[in-house]
Amino acid sequence: MSKVFGRFKGQRVNPDSETLVDPADKMLIAHMRAGGEKLSSQARETTHYLNFDSQSAARQAAELAAAQGFAAEVAGPGDGVDHWAVHAIHTILVGEDSISSARRVLTEIAEQAGGVYDGWDTYSDAAIAKMRHN
Repeated sequence: MSKVFGRFKGQRVNPDSETLVDPADKMLIAHMRAGGEKLSSQARETTHYLNFDSQSAARQAAELAAAQGFAAEVAGPGDGVDHWAVHAIHTILVGEDSISSARRVLTEIAEQAGGVYDGWDTYSDAAIAKMRHN
């Protein structure tokens, strides 16, 4: 099942200096809340995306992400994608603090390995309920 709430792919924005929350993250979280998502009471699997030019860089980042508590998967080029990717996955209560914290850690990891952080996505409450009933 694909995630319902998409990421702000490719948008490079600077965090708000007062809150250190990325404006794109604020917008997506606000959209989720406005849609009735139970963010403060429904933990959900959340995937963060890191992109790299080489397999070795992606593997290095995956190891670093795993050391920080993320389940990390490396995906190679294909299906119209021309880069290596790391999918760093964790289950959290989605909110500005949790997303900002993960973004900071994973941006640092991506940059350390020569790549870029490319956003996050997660499941809706309805998708979570459907998965539980299957």
